[in-house]
Amino acid sequence: MDRDALTKKPISGDLIVTQKIPKPLISRTNTGGFDYKDYLNKIKIYDQLQLGEKEFILVKNQIRGLADFLRLWNVTLEKK
Repeated sequence: MDRDALTKKPISGDLIVTQKIPKPLISRTNTGGFDYKDYLNKIKIYDQLQLGEKEFILVKNQIRGLADFLRLWNVTLEKK
């Protein structure tokens, strides 16, 4: 599914609820080339999910403190 076609678009701090199970990343390397799986592992990303529009519920982030306010402000600035 094209992510631009989603009507529910999560932003940083939102919670995504789903029943699907994450799948481990697949290593796609060219000999001597860039290892994307290794890169993602270094930034602590180990699994992936591909969800359709009807396969998840989006719970919007509630502003609970200064950190949440600044995160939402940053997202707003990035959109401009």
